[in-house]
Amino acid sequence: MGRATSFLDRQLGVIVLWAPVVIYMAAIFWMSSRSDPIPGLRLVSGTDKVAHALAYGLLAYLFTRALHQTWPSRGAITMAALGAAIASLYGALDEFHQTFVPGRHGSIWDVVADTVGAILGASIYLAFFKMSSRKLATGHGRKTGRSSMSSV
Repeated sequence: MGRATSFLDRQLGVIVLWAPVVIYMAAIFWMSSRSDPIPGLRLVSGTDKVAHALAYGLLAYLFTRALHQTWPSRGAITMAALGAAIASLYGALDEFHQTFVPGRHGSIWDVVADTVGAILGASIYLAFFKMSSRKLATGHGRKTGRSSMSSV
């Protein structure tokens, strides 16, 4: 029963990591499929780039977290670069997709904002990961209060 439980725990972990990525990507696709994604919302000129950066920053964060925790042996920096690249590519594909939506158009500047946001989102994941790694290494993140060296 231990092996089955372990297998189910791993599968549940994969779902918990990747479901937010898939759901968020679907939400982005749904919003970009609409001629007026948020009715009544009119952004001041240029602030849409901030919205793009925030949206794709979150996507990159989610991708990086899922990638790194699914394949930790690949390294956090490698997974952050991959997470940012995938989010940026999704942003470019989304801009292309918008060229087929009535009332919408694709913009290279939106792709630039998506990419900047993706890099920032992946970097934020890395910063959080490094901070939590340091806390665990020094024993500050453990509930037992013992340092990590006490068990060696």
